[in-house]
Amino acid sequence: MLKRIIHPERLRQPPGRGFSWLDRRFMHEFAPSLGCESIYLYLFLAGVSDKSGISYYRESTIQNRIGITPKNIIKAREELLGKDLIAYETPLYQVLSLPIRKEYCPPASSAVMSLGELMTSISLRKERAGAL
Repeated sequence: MLKRIIHPERLRQPPGRGFSWLDRRFMHEFAPSLGCESIYLYLFLAGVSDKSGISYYRESTIQNRIGITPKNIIKAREELLGKDLIAYETPLYQVLSLPIRKEYCPPASSAVMSLGELMTSISLRKERAGAL
């Protein structure tokens, strides 16, 4: 597919203050095996961390910002720690560089999922989980 810039006047620029980015490998290699709350927490931490991946939001603030209960924040944090995606030492979080997964192979279909599609998928998974 030939890529082209649709709105050249709207090219994203690094912010003058702050720092945030998401390694696209997260979506392909890690997000599919994570629970909804873990994905939400990871995206939140990636969005609020500094250039070293450090943030220090309290659980109550995280709960208010993304609507995850304290119990589920702990569960999500444990899942992210277990996958070696973050480090945590109260009160600091660090979003880590993604581990190399040698067994990963891109999907044969080369399907690309937008962030909007991912969030819709997460919401649907969350709704189904709540119905159980």
